[in-house]
Amino acid sequence: MSYSDLLQFFYQCPVGLVETDEAAHVTLVNPAAARLLAPVLGNDDLSDLLPVLERLSPELLSALTRERTALGPIGAGRRFTACTNAEQATWVELLAVRVEPGRLMFVVLDADREQELVRRERVRALEVNDQIVQSLVAAETAFGLGRPDRAAELVSSASAAGRRWIGEQLAQAGGAAAGVVRRRDAAEPVAEAVEP
Repeated sequence: MSYSDLLQFFYQCPVGLVETDEAAHVTLVNPAAARLLAPVLGNDDLSDLLPVLERLSPELLSALTRERTALGPIGAGRRFTACTNAEQATWVELLAVRVEPGRLMFVVLDADREQELVRRERVRALEVNDQIVQSLVAAETAFGLGRPDRAAELVSSASAAGRRWIGEQLAQAGGAAAGVVRRRDAAEPVAEAVEP
C-alpha cells in the first residue's frame, strides 16, 4: 500500500483517529475525529489534545501519565467513555495506543447508540421495579383488608414480572434461563419464610 493510499484510508476512515506526540500535540487528525470531538472543543482547535482530554476524560489522561513508557494500549481492559455534549447527550469512547516512544494514536468511537441502549434498559428496569413494588403494596393492603386470596394473586403477579425481567436479561446476555441461576443469599429468605 502506498503512502497516498494510507493517507486516503486515514482521512476516509469512519472511526476517529488522532495522532499526537507525547505531550498530546496533534500531528494528524481525520475528519471523523474532528466531527466527534467538535462538541467539546468550544473555541479551541484540535492542534493540542491535552485540554480536550482534561475536559473529556481525565481518567484516560491519568492512565497516560501513569503508563508513560508502556507501548500498546493504554489502560488496557478499561473503557473511557465520556459525554461530549450534555444537552444533546453525545457520547464518545476514547482508546489510546502508544505506537512507539513519543508517539500516540487516539481512536475516537461514536458511543451514542450504546448509551441509548443503556438508557432504555435503565428505564425498563425502573418500570419493572415500579410494577413489582406497586403489586407488593397492593398485596399488603389486600392482606390488611382480610383478602389473602387477592394478596396472593398480587404477590404472584409481582413474582412473575420479576422472573420475566430476569429471563429477558439472561437471554440477552446469552446466559442461563431464568430459574437456573441460584444464589445462596437469595434462597435463604425463601427457606425462612416457608419454615413452620
